[in-house]
Order: sequence, then C-alpha cells, then structure tokens
Amino acid sequence: MKRALTKVEELRKRIDEIDRELLALISKRVEIARELGKLKKSRGLPIADHKREEEVIEKGLMLADELGLDRE
Repeated sequence: MKRALTKVEELRKRIDEIDRELLALISKRVEIARELGKLKKSRGLPIADHKREEEVIEKGLMLADELGLDRE
C-alpha cells in the first residue's frame, strides 16, 4: 500500500510541476497581449480583432484534435 501511495504522490508532484509551467506560460501570454494592446492603442488601431480571435480558436481546436484531446 505504501508503494501505491508513493506512486500517487509522485504523479501528483508531476501534475503540480506541469500546472506551474502552464501558469508561467499563461502569464507570459498575458504580458504579450497587454503589450500588443498598448501598441494598438498608441497607433489608433482597434483593440478587438474578431478575425484573429477566430483564427486562434480554430488553431487551438486543431491542435487539440492532433493531441487527441476532447474539444469540450
């Protein structure tokens, strides 16, 4: 039983590490998006770009498919 608990703890630790990496990447993405927003504002460009949003979502869905993830 102790060995199974050790394996559970090991897997949880790996998940925690991945969560930390994901959040660090999200933080970087938010930073870049803010920078882009400031640039657009300074140049008088619209902040929202619905075409780009659709492209990002579609790319994400395609990548999810490639990785065997559920779209939901």
